[in-house]
Amino acid sequence: MKYYYNGLLIRTSKNHIYTHAVIDISTMRVIGCRGSLEKAETLLTSELNIIVRRIENYINKLKCFKAGKSKYGWKDNGKIWYETFKSTDTEDSILEAIRHSEEYLETIKQNYKVVELETQ
Repeated sequence: MKYYYNGLLIRTSKNHIYTHAVIDISTMRVIGCRGSLEKAETLLTSELNIIVRRIENYINKLKCFKAGKSKYGWKDNGKIWYETFKSTDTEDSILEAIRHSEEYLETIKQNYKVVELETQ
């Protein structure tokens, strides 16, 4: 079956039935297709939460850096990974990573949309 959004082919599948997709409307890039509105909204929430978690990790990295520690914890999928600071890590570079991630989060909020798919 072929799945479309506004006349644009989004996905084809012989095995899955899709009703909704998460699309970056600025580029029309498909993030993922799902079989229900709820599952598509869950996918969008997951994408947002990944970036929020990244920002929290960078903030923790900055706190550890300012405290003079040699390592910092990075939370990922319920686990904590400990990393040693690199020689290139500076307060400014960590702040820049936080700023970049916050901008990316806003971009996702503005551009990622859940859309209903049509079949033909």
